[in-house]
Amino acid sequence: NPTVTVNIVDANLNDGDTSSLVTFTFSEAPTGFSEADLTVVGGAVSGLAVKDGSNGLVYEATFTADDGFSGAGSVTVGTGWTDAAGNTGQSGADTVAIDRGNATVTNVVASDLLLTDADTGAGKLTVAVTFSEAMSTDGANTPVLTFSPAVGSTLTLASGTWSAGNTVYTATYDVADANVDIDEVSVAVSGAKDAAGNAQATHTGAVEFGIDTLNPTVTVNIVDANLNDGD
Repeated sequence: NPTVTVNIVDANLNDGDTSSLVTFTFSEAPTGFSEADLTVVGGAVSGLAVKDGSNGLVYEATFTADDGFSGAGSVTVGTGWTDAAGNTGQSGADTVAIDRGNATVTNVVASDLLLTDADTGAGKLTVAVTFSEAMSTDGANTPVLTFSPAVGSTLTLASGTWSAGNTVYTATYDVADANVDIDEVSVAVSGAKDAAGNAQATHTGAVEFGIDTLNPTVTVNIVDANLNDGD
C-alpha cells in the first residue's frame, strides 16, 4: 500500500503568521488525490497542486489557520486515494500549534470615580485594565485608552506599567484643573497584542467616572439702583 507523509512547514501559526506551506510526499504517485481526501482542523487548505519536477510524488498547498482558533491544527489525508495499480493509500497527518485567539479585556477599574480640585496633580488617577491572557509588553503594542466624552487637557498620560504576569496594564494620569464638568466618562481599550502577537478585541468598558473641576461662581445683586435719605 502506498504511503503519504504530510508536513505543515511552519511550527506555529498566529495573527502575525496566519498560513503555512503544507506538503504531501507520496511513496508512489497517487491516483484520484484531491482536497476531498483531506480532513482539516483549525483552518483551511487551498491551492492543492503537484509540485513541479516531483514526478507526481509531491503535492503542495497552503494551510491557513482560522481566526479565533487556539489549539492544535491538523491536516489529515484519508484512504480514499490509490496508486496506479489500484492499491489503497494509507493515511498520513501532521499538526501545527495555532494561537489566533484574540485576548479580551475582562475588567477596567478607575482609582477615583469623581475627580475634583482636590484630586488635581501628578499621578492622581490610575486606570487598571485586566486582560484575559498574558500580553506583549513591546512598546509598539501598548494599550491605547480613549475617554468618551473627550477629557481634553484634564488628563495627561504619565506612565504605563504591566503587572500580574503581563495581564494587568495600569495607566497613570496627571490631573489638571481644567475647569470642566464631565459626567459618565467611559474608557475604550485598543491596540494591545497578546504574547503570541494576536490583536486584542477592542473593548468599550462599563467603568464610568466623572470630572468636576468647574469652579463655582456667585452673582451679587443690590436690588435698588440708588440709595438716599428717602430710601
